[in-house]
Amino acid sequence: MKNKTAPKIKHDDEELSILQAWEAGTLKPIKGTAKTLEKHQAAAEAGVSKDLLLNLLNSNPELKDRLPADFKFDRNEANQRYPESPRNDS
Repeated sequence: MKNKTAPKIKHDDEELSILQAWEAGTLKPIKGTAKTLEKHQAAAEAGVSKDLLLNLLNSNPELKDRLPADFKFDRNEANQRYPESPRNDS
């Protein structure tokens, strides 16, 4: 087995200054980031859920044949369930 080493990463000046501040312990937390992160994670999950279902339904004919005859994906209903979705098309 060959010993592989990680490739060297080239950082620009901004990235280097952030990295140096992190290593020096001078970065300080910003208030409200936990709530913001939670909000964005929920929106991402909702968007992925809708898109995944649509992609599955549109790309898999075998799956379409197994769904009940009266099944219909309602984008408006999905948007109401997941209003924070970044891909909300309503």
